[in-house]
Amino acid sequence: MCLSDVLRKHVLSNMELQQYLTACYWADKLVCLEKYRSEDVLLYAKALYYSRQYHRAIALIQNCKELKQSLVCRYFIAQCYYACSEYKKSLEFLEQSDCNSTDFNSNVTSLVAGSLSKQLCISTDCPNAVNDDSTKQSNTVSDSLISGFSTEQLHSSIALLKGKLYELMENRSLAMQFYKEALLLDVTCYEAFEKLVQFQSISSEEESALLAELNFTDHLNPLMSKLTEFLYKDKLNKNSVSETKVPGEFDTLTNNVDVIVNKAGRMLDVCRFQECYDITSRLMQSDPYNLACLPIHISVLKELEKANELFKVSHKLMDVYPSSALAWFSVGCYYLCIKKNELARRHLVKASQLDRRYGPIWLTLGHAFAADGEHDQAIASYCTAAQVIRGSHIPIMYIGIEYSASNNRNLAERFLNQAYLISPSDPFVLHELGTLAFESQKYVDATRFLVRAYERACELSGQVPSPFWEPLVNNLAHSYRKMGLYSQAIAMHELALRLVPESPTTFACLAMLHAINGNLEVAVDYLHRSVGVQPSSCGSTSSNVASTMLNVCIEALTGKGIYASNRKVGKDIPDTLPENLMTSAGPGSLPGSNRIRFKMVPSETVKPNKSVLQLDVNYREKSANAPDISLHTSDEDVSMDLG
Repeated sequence: MCLSDVLRKHVLSNMELQQYLTACYWADKLVCLEKYRSEDVLLYAKALYYSRQYHRAIALIQNCKELKQSLVCRYFIAQCYYACSEYKKSLEFLEQSDCNSTDFNSNVTSLVAGSLSKQLCISTDCPNAVNDDSTKQSNTVSDSLISGFSTEQLHSSIALLKGKLYELMENRSLAMQFYKEALLLDVTCYEAFEKLVQFQSISSEEESALLAELNFTDHLNPLMSKLTEFLYKDKLNKNSVSETKVPGEFDTLTNNVDVIVNKAGRMLDVCRFQECYDITSRLMQSDPYNLACLPIHISVLKELEKANELFKVSHKLMDVYPSSALAWFSVGCYYLCIKKNELARRHLVKASQLDRRYGPIWLTLGHAFAADGEHDQAIASYCTAAQVIRGSHIPIMYIGIEYSASNNRNLAERFLNQAYLISPSDPFVLHELGTLAFESQKYVDATRFLVRAYERACELSGQVPSPFWEPLVNNLAHSYRKMGLYSQAIAMHELALRLVPESPTTFACLAMLHAINGNLEVAVDYLHRSVGVQPSSCGSTSSNVASTMLNVCIEALTGKGIYASNRKVGKDIPDTLPENLMTSAGPGSLPGSNRIRFKMVPSETVKPNKSVLQLDVNYREKSANAPDISLHTSDEDVSMDLG
């Protein structure tokens, strides 16, 4: 074995052992001994790249005439510029590659009109090709540098890098086109696939069309084709409790991390939080810094209000990734969990500055503003979220919820209907539409929407809805009562009581229905239980109403007060409770995917005469004295650009 071969082997072994400076030292000697042989120069440049000497690697490639026109090296130079955050130079190099490169199918990365699949045809007559000796030499060099990957993979990588560059330049539409192109060129390019589906960058219909357009069989062998198709379908299987069937050849993939994360995401989407928590907790023990699982785990900890665990996770992330948006996002969720909304906003604003394209941050920031009744800033955050996660209906629905909270029912209905067009089977949207119809005294429409929401919730949760849907069940009972269907209303309130035992609001609602039916003894019993759980001294609306109803029912039973005359007992009970206690459901989702859902909890500092959006994904109490216009709110402690 000659000296050059020994040095080459030594450089490669140093790179495998992450001894990059040593690899650079011996690669430099190898290049000199071999008189700047193209393959050795590229090996030296890779060693410089791994040691983060990006500009030295660029200068080394550009000083070698044989390598300057090679598409492989031009892509390598673009990667170096990208690594040192010189995005415009990186894009310029890639665009020049499209115009000047004479490599096989080099014009495939140029976007043209028509279907992307048409761009995959091999071009046999490139207008920029020149049949001279220098061109033949460049082609020979390029062919020798393509080792370990195919030409299609190279062009796929170039399209992927272009997509990332355009995304950094806020050109999302062009970035999505390049991601699609990268995936069509190489169906195994998971990074391009993940960029397309992460946080619903494209709609569900576009996802289905993309999956149908991918040609697995022509690009891969049968087993690899079947495996890739299964993994992609499992990733896209959202809003369903059913799992994608694992092919028999890959039954061991049941315990694969990505398959487990996908299952946890589905459990979160259908509000089966305890099951989701069990899955993510087991995964966090073996892989505590899994970036795909962490947003789901953070979300379910917030849903279950496990503040101590969320604090530990946030503390670890800040220690390991102090400049990561995910770490600051986690801290913001923790402060939101313990109801310190101002601190939550501060950390979420910092997270948004680190990564403006992280959709969950903007949704959570909107929740933090909404928790204090700051509707205008909440709507601004939700609008930004709608621009980031364009394929999701969740931000649009939340804008509608905020307009409803400020008594702007026309705009609320417009945005909720738009969310309904995007996702007509989402129980959250159906619940909000039903609540809005109830508030507008359209009880038939309210019952229709709420029944559909209830049926969908039962479908997602199993035969019986989960406790998360208790407000939906109570609201459906309110609609039944307004329509005079008292037996159905009582049945739904009793179901709500089984979902969330000892709920003072549900006790009071059952008492009202029994009082209306003349069963005053039963009503008094329910009212005693309601006041026992939540005494009137706490000052809440439901406890005050329950105390008032209790006094009225006792007077009716004893024949005192207004019931000293022969007035009919029960029918004179005022039918006003549901207007004061009517709750509204909204999913508090961020997504992933629709991956992140946050309950909304009542703020402790809310003034009684203002419209209050309690930070509960599906539970909101409105004051009857709410103003008819949006509140002008501001946060002097938080300065940011929500554009």
